[in-house]
Amino acid sequence: MGKGAILGISAWAKSRARPAHASTARQAILPTLRALAILLVGLGFLAHAASARTATISGVRVTWYGTFTVGKSKRERQPDNALSVQGSKVKPPMVNSEQVAFAPDAMFGFGYELKGEPTDARIKLRYVIKIPAPGAVDKASGKTKLTDEGDLPNLRLGRGDLFIGESLADFKDPPAGTWTIQLWYGDRMLVEKSFVLTK
Repeated sequence: MGKGAILGISAWAKSRARPAHASTARQAILPTLRALAILLVGLGFLAHAASARTATISGVRVTWYGTFTVGKSKRERQPDNALSVQGSKVKPPMVNSEQVAFAPDAMFGFGYELKGEPTDARIKLRYVIKIPAPGAVDKASGKTKLTDEGDLPNLRLGRGDLFIGESLADFKDPPAGTWTIQLWYGDRMLVEKSFVLTK
């Protein structure tokens, strides 16, 4: 390959000395360069697709669950109302609990670690949060909702600081009852955790 590259440069250099052949050399080199660029771009897409296909999820380890607080600098708002953070500013509960005492700004959910191969792979999950009947009125849209759904992109396998949760501050008069949080990978549910909100 190295020899061919040197010959290509040498042929181009000689053509500079013979202007009559310059356009012929350009016509021969430019399609080759275009084909090479297309090939490199195609290989990049194939490599990305291959890495996405080879990521396998063996499971999820729940690291904590219950009510929590989170520093504003690390708080990420997902579409709808879910909270998800990849960082160390979340303060988990002192004791795990599925019971949530009502407070206007209460946040509840769970921390988790994704298990799978390769350990440095990044994946996209989908979350589903089921709200008890009769649903909750979203403060931003004014619509009554029975579910929150959305994507959590670019999550790295093996990280122990991931979490998903719900914030009651985004709802008008959220109902008491069982709120359920699910994480999905494609059509496979990885984990489900329910919390009982009491008033």
